[in-house]
Amino acid sequence: MTQLGEAYDKPFLFAYVISYTFLVITLLSGYYLNVTQLLAYSSVYLAMITVSLTFMRGIENGKIAEGTALALASLFGISFVSSIVKQSWRIMGFYQMQPLASLAPNVPPEVALQVMMVIPNATAEEAFFRIGMYHMLKPLMPKHWAILTQATLFGVFHYYAYSVDIVGIVTAMAAGVALGIVYAITESEFAPTFAHIIYNLAAVLGA
Repeated sequence: MTQLGEAYDKPFLFAYVISYTFLVITLLSGYYLNVTQLLAYSSVYLAMITVSLTFMRGIENGKIAEGTALALASLFGISFVSSIVKQSWRIMGFYQMQPLASLAPNVPPEVALQVMMVIPNATAEEAFFRIGMYHMLKPLMPKHWAILTQATLFGVFHYYAYSVDIVGIVTAMAAGVALGIVYAITESEFAPTFAHIIYNLAAVLGA
């Protein structure tokens, strides 16, 4: 059986606490504003990030700088290839209520919450797939199969959560493999998470 309780690096724990707080806020706001989509996404991500608590044990810093650089290069490299195939540079689906480019001077609360979801979205996905699921599978199979399995499930998740097409599924899987390898090599939870946040933010601002 897998050994529960993994040591996380300190910056990731900081991102985790912020993400948990933001998810509770968006969940309550979705209920108050009666925005079904916001309520659904915040509920799913809150469940994912809560499950990942099982794997927390302590603090152990990994190679954050090197990992972040590798993860960012991987994500935007996959985006470049995806843009050639699909004429769209976005790798994965992500929660988006409206393009930020169309904002009026008075930002509606739904849009502010959209931007707020950038951090918990990435943190929850990394905590659940790259960290939790990877450590759950690693004792049961070779490391490379654990990385591939979590990446495949990551792609399937994006199909059901964001209704992406086959290109979106494949590119999400490729991103899952790349981020999984970065995590396995650097042992830094924050590196793939921070890269994922930056990527999501670029995608939202570029909408």
